[in-house]
Amino acid sequence: MEERFGKEQVCSLGTYTTLQLKEAISDMARADGIPVQLYRWFTACIGDDKEKTIEEFFKTVCGKEDLKKFVKEHIETFNDMLVVLGSPKSQSVHACGTVVLPDGKTSYEWMPVHTQKGLVVTDWEGSEVEEAGFLKEDVLGIIQLDKFEEMLRLIKENHGIDIDIYSLPLDDKQVFEYAGKGWLGDVFQLGSAGLSGYCVKMKPENINELSACVALYRPGPMENNFHNEYILRKNGEKDWTEEMPIGGEEVVKKDFGLLVYQESIMLLAQKLAGFDSETTDLLRKCLGKKDLKKIKLYKDKFITNYAKNFASKGVTKEYAENLWNQMEEFAKYSFNKSHSVCYGMTAYICLWLKVHYPIEYWSATFSFAKDEKIPYYVNEIQQSGEIKIHPVDINKSDINIVSDYRTNSMYWAFNAVKQCGERAQEHISEEKKKNGPFFSLEEFIDRCVIKGSPVNKSVIENLIFAGAFDELENIQEPKDRLALIEMYRENKRVKILEDKDLLTNIMKVRKERNNWWWLLQQKRMSGFAFFDYYDLVNEYHMPKLDDETEFQDVSQIKFWDINSKKTRRAVIGGYVIEIIERKSKKGIFATIVLESNYEFINVTIFPELFEEYGEFLRGSKKNILLVNGVIVWDKFRGEYILQANVNSLFTVLT
Repeated sequence: MEERFGKEQVCSLGTYTTLQLKEAISDMARADGIPVQLYRWFTACIGDDKEKTIEEFFKTVCGKEDLKKFVKEHIETFNDMLVVLGSPKSQSVHACGTVVLPDGKTSYEWMPVHTQKGLVVTDWEGSEVEEAGFLKEDVLGIIQLDKFEEMLRLIKENHGIDIDIYSLPLDDKQVFEYAGKGWLGDVFQLGSAGLSGYCVKMKPENINELSACVALYRPGPMENNFHNEYILRKNGEKDWTEEMPIGGEEVVKKDFGLLVYQESIMLLAQKLAGFDSETTDLLRKCLGKKDLKKIKLYKDKFITNYAKNFASKGVTKEYAENLWNQMEEFAKYSFNKSHSVCYGMTAYICLWLKVHYPIEYWSATFSFAKDEKIPYYVNEIQQSGEIKIHPVDINKSDINIVSDYRTNSMYWAFNAVKQCGERAQEHISEEKKKNGPFFSLEEFIDRCVIKGSPVNKSVIENLIFAGAFDELENIQEPKDRLALIEMYRENKRVKILEDKDLLTNIMKVRKERNNWWWLLQQKRMSGFAFFDYYDLVNEYHMPKLDDETEFQDVSQIKFWDINSKKTRRAVIGGYVIEIIERKSKKGIFATIVLESNYEFINVTIFPELFEEYGEFLRGSKKNILLVNGVIVWDKFRGEYILQANVNSLFTVLT
């Protein structure tokens, strides 16, 4: 912006933090010499900012004798508190506010400014800047732009192509197919569970509908059911053409007769009542801020002008007032279209890159991803079926996920391996670049375990657990990794504390020959592993059951016909991601989020059963759980879940 408008015409927006209730009481009490422990006790008793007004504060105080006594004993302190409450406390720089000033004068001459943190900052706040007639913009920095930069770099590196993401064709059908299927992992704004589910219901077919997803899936529109109303109208399940305002049909047609955006209300005021651009912007602001005094002035003018301009088409003052009331109601919830379209466009760019350059898209995504998001991303990659993901490989992996666009393969990253820190990752990576690939575990140790090296026992053993040496050492089954750890410990005379050593303790209970146990360690150490749940259920769970309940693969359950409304007894298995406990009138019930080879299913356990098994199940997190129950359709979630019942048994493999 400085390059475009001139450095002296652009400055940052200043803002002020103000004294809130607890701060004002504490500051005045300190000034009056009241002991610290006393005023801290008092501020703790008035709640965590639940008293938003002075009336609420005194209501709380009057309800408790000890608080009332404290106030009476320090009347002057609280009189002072009332004076300073809401006063500016400190100057700061607004997180994204930027002011653009006209030519002819510098920012120093247009308004009072100061320097702070190396920036020129206004002494005025946002409302004062706007009231004076200057342009204030919110310039948001988003991490998605860094991801785009990395994706484009990889595309250039792999394909020799420069992509201009701001000039993409906006009618790519495959992009909207991905949105309709819910393949929205790490897609800007649309990647959350709620918005992803809403996209699947709406099935947007163009950029306008994609933007509407963002605008409608917010508390205000949802509380008034506008988000579902939009889908009904879009799908032709509800006739809305008769509801379009006379003269304003073109304004609301794109959004199926709904006033989704603030700009739609502004356009109606222009087209129907002849308001100019400046007036409509002031109308938008006063409707948003519910300034009743100003709203009445605009309302009277709108009704009079609309009825006059379209009288020949049947518009009466009563009709005009009815439309105004609708506009006023929608203004409470309508979204800024420029924001919504920017969000929708950014989401479209994400989807376009995912469709056409999946390897580059996911490589960048994983390099920024948080651990808890990774299973969901792997799930989507499996569903699309375009990319093969491999575990960590000491020669083919690197610090971040490595992609081979020629074979559409990805190799899990060193940075995903527990206790393999940045220095160790860099050391291994640099050693490979300098002296070539490793030929054996023993040679890896000789080259990487040297004086001052960050590659220590934890790094080496966790890489073995993660499967990093499987291909190099021709490991046929996960349990064969035991020989690698034993060889390393013997050759390097590694000292261990037997009572704290995981492997020693497991060997005592003879689990070390179970492939599933080694895969479980791979999962825990790197976040990536696949299990044969069919075999695990048959070996460890089925023998306990009295009936003939069948094993069900979680990946297939989602394809069942929901219209059949059948319940089905089943045994399933998965890795416990999370246990969510909630209170009900009957007691605590739980939802266990189970990940079965990167497919997800929720297991519901009602209070009576959870009271019996709760303590046992709390210990199942990050372990394998095998459970039988009834598969039912959950209308609220829009998916199948497993309900545990009195016949359910729980097997935890750890």
